[in-house]
Amino acid sequence: EKLVEFEGKLKMQGEEQEKLKDEIKTLKTIMNRQERIIQANKDIDTEYAAKIQSFIGDLQISREETRRVKEKLDIAEKALKSRQAIEEQLRQRAERAEKKCKAAEAKLKEAKSSGNDADAAAAASPGVSGAEAEMMQKKLSTIEAARESDKKLHKVKLKEKAEQMKVLQEQLDLKEAALQSRVNENRALSLQVAELQRKAHGKGSEEGSSPMREEKHKANRNAGSKHVESDKLREDTLKLKADIEQLRQKEAMLEKQVEDLKSELSEKEYELSSAKDELEELKKEVVELKEKLSAPNKAEKSVKTPTSLMEMADQHALLPAESRSRHRPVRSRGRNGEHKAESVMKVLGDDAGKVDTTSNNSAELEESIDADGESRAEEALDGSLVEELIIHDET
Repeated sequence: EKLVEFEGKLKMQGEEQEKLKDEIKTLKTIMNRQERIIQANKDIDTEYAAKIQSFIGDLQISREETRRVKEKLDIAEKALKSRQAIEEQLRQRAERAEKKCKAAEAKLKEAKSSGNDADAAAAASPGVSGAEAEMMQKKLSTIEAARESDKKLHKVKLKEKAEQMKVLQEQLDLKEAALQSRVNENRALSLQVAELQRKAHGKGSEEGSSPMREEKHKANRNAGSKHVESDKLREDTLKLKADIEQLRQKEAMLEKQVEDLKSELSEKEYELSSAKDELEELKKEVVELKEKLSAPNKAEKSVKTPTSLMEMADQHALLPAESRSRHRPVRSRGRNGEHKAESVMKVLGDDAGKVDTTSNNSAELEESIDADGESRAEEALDGSLVEELIIHDET
């Protein structure tokens, strides 16, 4: 009976050992599966970490592009300031020319109202009318108003672009901080996975049903939590990817705005060049008006009567032949206008004593006119007078 009882116990122990072996095999299979799951999670975490690093690199590239755009905007603003300085200089020069023109016009009116022979000289040469001066003033005022409005509009646009750049920079900083926090979380998660893997390997060597069963349940719980964390990380990564795509779209919009700003700057440059051309034309008109103003004063300096070429030619025809032939060398051109003026006065006979060489008006006007241009004007005037006289004499 004891042998039978002992054999029964041995059979029961053998069955229990078989059950334990089957359970150990099952637990080993489960542990291998958990290890594969942990390795897959680790690979997924590594892939996500690489993607996050690539996203960080893209953000750095975007920040670099934003910095370059800022530099381009700064360069464009500096160029605009330099052009504004050039415009200011041109405007000041135009104002000075306008002041000189007005002063010359006032002096011409004063000379007309003096009641002497200057009235005839002023009547012989066309002066500057108030309508012409007013028209020039209107042109200058229109150009200046258009330029000021363009400056204000461009400043407003530059301010709006700067505010947009500031908001975009703040968004970039926030996205970078969020990505850095995600990277830190991913690192912590990787450490937890490594710790879990180490514990799983340590527990796999132990024998015993209850501890292995508890470890199996714990591994299942940890695997479930890791899956949840992996899903959460995947969702966060997708959100970050969407945010980065939106940020890239904003950067593309900003680049387009920068291109629009460049086109606006080119348009402003064209407008500035056209304004410069208009200013040059106005300067030429001012110079012509100065020459017109200086013409009666020069005529007053050389001779105050007669008032026309025909009268001068008539007087020249009345002179004796010796006087006419003696003064023909006046046609030779030179830089000294005084001896030519004296020669013309000798040709005109008794009117030589009426030369006014101390005219304050002509002296002040000569300060704003180039000496070479003045001498050329005098040469042209004297040469044309003498040629007219000679042609009239010969006919």
